[in-house]
Amino acid sequence: MEWYLTGGVLTNWEKVRRLQAGMTYQWQDLDGFHQEELPETPPKSSLLHGWNLDGTVLVRLRWAGHRAYAARLVQHQQPLDAAQLVQVVISQTVPWHDLGQVAQAKGRATKARAQVFEHVEVPDMGRGGLLFLRPMSVA
Repeated sequence: MEWYLTGGVLTNWEKVRRLQAGMTYQWQDLDGFHQEELPETPPKSSLLHGWNLDGTVLVRLRWAGHRAYAARLVQHQQPLDAAQLVQVVISQTVPWHDLGQVAQAKGRATKARAQVFEHVEVPDMGRGGLLFLRPMSVA
């Protein structure tokens, strides 16, 4: 199975939302744990994980001030942009409800408390590794 990695910096939240439309994201902020489409304004969280419906496109967003540092991992077909073929390591997470955590889940995220996720990790290639998440139900 082939995975392709791309990345870049987006300079405002509207660009982030436009490019990531139709994907589900999860993050935790002061209002609790969320699993939904990106909100209209940036959440008070620095790290957001996203996936498409079938789990073949994964996104990791690091929101810092007025910029998003975005990494996109695409399974199978090479995207049109300048993507790098990478190796990944896939492992499973422990469901959060088993740990008694994340009691403040919101909306669809209430189901995620018992959901098993996969860690899709791009190991360190000299500039640091990257960790992406996707629910097992879409993998």
